[in-house]
Amino acid sequence: MERAFLMRILHVTPTYYPNVGGIESVIRNMCRELKERGHDVAVAHLETGLTQGQDHDEECDIPIYQIPLLGHRLLGLAPGLRKIAKNYEILHVHDPQLMAITGSVLIYALNLPRVLSSHGFFGHTKSLAQFKAVHQKLAFPRLLESYHSVLASSKSDFAHASAYADNIELFENGINVAAFAPQEPLTCKDMHRWIYWGRISRNKRPDLLVDLVKACADRGHNIHLTITGRPFDDMQSVLETRLADLDMPDHFDLRPPMDDAALKAAMAPAGLFASASEYEGFGLTFVEAMAAGLGIICRDVEPMSEFANSSGAGIAVDFKNMGQAAAQICDFLDQNANTISASAHSFAAKYNWSDKMRDLERFYENAISAHNTPSSAKRA
Repeated sequence: MERAFLMRILHVTPTYYPNVGGIESVIRNMCRELKERGHDVAVAHLETGLTQGQDHDEECDIPIYQIPLLGHRLLGLAPGLRKIAKNYEILHVHDPQLMAITGSVLIYALNLPRVLSSHGFFGHTKSLAQFKAVHQKLAFPRLLESYHSVLASSKSDFAHASAYADNIELFENGINVAAFAPQEPLTCKDMHRWIYWGRISRNKRPDLLVDLVKACADRGHNIHLTITGRPFDDMQSVLETRLADLDMPDHFDLRPPMDDAALKAAMAPAGLFASASEYEGFGLTFVEAMAAGLGIICRDVEPMSEFANSSGAGIAVDFKNMGQAAAQICDFLDQNANTISASAHSFAAKYNWSDKMRDLERFYENAISAHNTPSSAKRA
């Protein structure tokens, strides 16, 4: 197999392990694969409240540079980046907000080639809406163009960014498919056992999943839903109150965050991963669930709906009309129960990180080459 030349790569990010989330998982998997291919890889974690120092991610066998972000997470600066970055030859920046992290890169590491992963960009929540609108109009295009390539994490990110710059490449996130391989034969999956894992927060809307299970039960489909994850706001108490009011203990299991072994055990009999999340930058958890042979239920919003519709293993619904959503899902289960698991597992295979590394290496090589080319030649 053709191999890239070996590179010294620094991932720059506003969050990293032991924080747990989509960006952290993506970066760890990228680093692990790049390390296995012989590259020198490290992470620069820029965040307010950190103390300058160095740690080590034992699982990925990479150094983690902890660099304090001075000021605010949107408008702060990280002068400690300068000393670290000079030891690397390319930066892979993970900055969906395109503000403090990118600003620090441009001030303290301008002389290095760099690529950006989008991770959903900035505008997917309603908070700071006016500020975001001004940022998108005035700063967004210029900041995008400051990168040699912008790696859009999803097709929706690609469409959004392409309206502002011409250096956009589609590079969807991946997963470690083997880590989510089903422990039991796919035929053992029970389509009436659902699971949600992830943040227990308002934007993830697990309360709507509870209402959906009740609506399906009213139609004769006795669903059992397991919800597990870390509380981030008062949604945990909202869920507990709602479950107590319904008094349907045989249908619900609300559990604290699970470790990997416990989660795999909970996933083994489940047939569907269900989420009413209002927005996902990529929808990593959906692909992980499909790799485990779970079909998906999601909101009719990209990129989640793209996974559901393209895989043949899921359904995207409008949670604003709960009766209609429940009717569609019950019909979906009646018609597709025998094929969902196999279709899901097959679809997820194309997102295997090990198969995506050559493209990532190519983006790095092109950025280094363009950076070393005189400006006049780059514009020609």
